[in-house]
Amino acid sequence: MVCLCAAPSLLQPRLARAEEPGPAGSQEAPKTQKGKQLSRRRFEDTAYTLSGGEFSLGLYDLAIGIIDEVTVGTYIAPWFTFPFVDTPVPTAFVKVRDWFHGPVALSLRATGIYISATALAQGLGQGDDVTAAVWILPLEAAVSLEADSRLTQSFSLTWLITQADTSRSSSTSVAGAVTGSQLSLSSLSEYKLTDWFSVTLQARILLAQSNVRARVQAEQGSTAIDADIGLEADYGHVVACVIPGIALRGRHLNFELGLGYGSWWLPIVGLPLPRTGPVPVLNFYVRF
Repeated sequence: MVCLCAAPSLLQPRLARAEEPGPAGSQEAPKTQKGKQLSRRRFEDTAYTLSGGEFSLGLYDLAIGIIDEVTVGTYIAPWFTFPFVDTPVPTAFVKVRDWFHGPVALSLRATGIYISATALAQGLGQGDDVTAAVWILPLEAAVSLEADSRLTQSFSLTWLITQADTSRSSSTSVAGAVTGSQLSLSSLSEYKLTDWFSVTLQARILLAQSNVRARVQAEQGSTAIDADIGLEADYGHVVACVIPGIALRGRHLNFELGLGYGSWWLPIVGLPLPRTGPVPVLNFYVRF
C-alpha cells in the first residue's frame, strides 16, 4: 500500500521536468516523431499521405510527398506496356489530405490514365487512317479514423469514369465515343498486434454504375448520320469482395499479403471483373 501511494509523487517530478521547455533545437523532436508516425501509415486505400520529402517505391507505384499533406506519383507497370499497345501508357495521381492531423483524416485523390490505342487499332488491320484513345479517370474521397494506437479504420468512395474515342478518315468519315462510370465503396481495417505486424480486413462493393453510352457520327458526301445509343450495363450479381490479410511495416520496408473471395478489381485501373473467385493481394514497397 505504501508503494502504491508513493508512486504518483515519485512520477510527478519526472513529468514536471518533461514539460519544461528545452533549448530551441529540441523543438524539432515532435516534428521528427510526427514524420515517423506518418511514414508508418499506409497511404493506399486510406486518407493518409506520405511525409514531406518522403519517397515510396513499390510493385505498383512510385510516389513522393511534396509536403505532409500532398502526395503525387505514377503507376509503374503501364509505362512498360508498349510491347502490347506499341506506346507507353502515362499515368499520374495527386492526393491531398486535410491540414488538421487529428484522429480523423480526410483526403481527395485524382488519377489519370491515358491509353493511345491508335497503333493497336492499326496493327489489327483497321487501316492507317484510324485513331483511338482511352481515358480512365478514378476520383476518390477517403476518410480514416485512428480509433486508438492500434486500430485504424478507413473508408473510400471511388467514382471511375471511362471514355474511349475513335475516328477514321477516308471516303467515309466515322467518329465515335463510348463513356461509362461506376461508383464503389471500399473499407480497410487495420489492427496492430505489434509495432511492425498488423492484421487487415479489406472489403469493396460496387454501389452503382451508369449505362454505357455510345455516340457514332458518320459522314459520306452530303449524307450524315448521328446516332446516340445507350447500353445497359449489368453484372447480374452483387459485385463485392472481402479480403483478410497481414501487413509487415518497418521504417523502410513494407509487405502486405492477403487472400479473400469475391469479385477481383483490376489493379491501377479499378475495374471489377464479372466473375467471382479467390482474390489475392500482394504488395511490397520501400520508403525512404
